Amino acid sequence: MAAPEKAALMDRVVSLVTERYDASSITTLDGVRIETKTGWMLIRASGTQPLVRLTAEARTDDDVERLLAEAENLVATARSER
Repeated sequence: MAAPEKAALMDRVVSLVTERYDASSITTLDGVRIETKTGWMLIRASGTQPLVRLTAEARTDDDVERLLAEAENLVATARSER
């Protein structure tokens, strides 16, 4: 994925996130970070590779899996909105 494509994808991710989550739970300093009651997820375009990185942290493995699935869904939805 070329840099302009990553930027456009991340713009669409930001739009989706702002529609679905409370503004106080979103940080866009280094990608898009969303705080939830069970943990957080980060969607971030790689600066050196043609990909988008997903990171999640939570108290349980199940919560991590759920957060990663939600992050994947956000990216897939943003990708389909081209």
